[in-house]
Amino acid sequence: MNINFLEDEYSVQVLNMPENKGYAAACNYAVDHARYDTLLFMDCDIYPTGNWLQNMKKTYADIGEKGCVSATIYETDSGNLFGYGMGIYEIDILLFLRHGKPSAFSQKDHDVPLVSSGCMMMNHNLYQELGGQDEMCMNIHCDVDLAFRVRKAGYTNRMCANAKVFQLCNAENYLKELWMEANYKKISQKSVIVVSFSNSLYRDKYIKLFTQLFDISILQFLDIKNVTGATHIILQENVTWDICRLNIPIVYFADDYRLLLDNYYWFTNRNEEDIIFDKNGNLMYGSDSLETNS
Repeated sequence: MNINFLEDEYSVQVLNMPENKGYAAACNYAVDHARYDTLLFMDCDIYPTGNWLQNMKKTYADIGEKGCVSATIYETDSGNLFGYGMGIYEIDILLFLRHGKPSAFSQKDHDVPLVSSGCMMMNHNLYQELGGQDEMCMNIHCDVDLAFRVRKAGYTNRMCANAKVFQLCNAENYLKELWMEANYKKISQKSVIVVSFSNSLYRDKYIKLFTQLFDISILQFLDIKNVTGATHIILQENVTWDICRLNIPIVYFADDYRLLLDNYYWFTNRNEEDIIFDKNGNLMYGSDSLETNS
């Protein structure tokens, strides 16, 4: 099922923001273009099951269609609860029953102080009356802040026990496993040059995770974002030749490793320990790319 089919058959409106301003701005942008009274927010890594939507609508009707209703989110790997509502204690944000087994408590609808927008339903007008999500928060806790304002305004935040969805969790562990499964030897030199072509807002976290996993330190970091959206990156056009001449391993990070494959000339002049990796868990030596072109 592709986007064109969804647009033609189900009147789905696909929006493209002029620029990436983060999660909160994306939600607000979508709401500004929404055509109906009820909003449903859902993260891209959520997998619904059963009659989740009908059950959410029932709970939403129970609160008079005012406030927020969250589905019950489970972890895909363990089947445990991702959390059953949220709260604030002193300065900590709590996810009740996080990583816990489903219990009698989580089998009933409950009013909670806060909910997340991982899979959340609320009223269009209320969202706009409260000012939407705070774009200063960008990508974290902007939904929690919104739920806090919903509760402060006298409305209800409620968990829907019978709306069961799964969320892909522990992505960090999966990335480690995928990179380790490549079974590459440790880089002999402990200091490397890192060249990043990633547009991800979290590229620093991916790189930190990778360097910690392989016990290497960054001697020099070049942040060359793929701002043009190129489908093929020619390394000698983006990295100076004096870098290529250094006998220091270079680690290349991209959103998709295939962007860097067609660089025969570069890699025939490079250190055999050069590594390409991407945010999807792919990892290969730069010299391996020569085989794909032979």
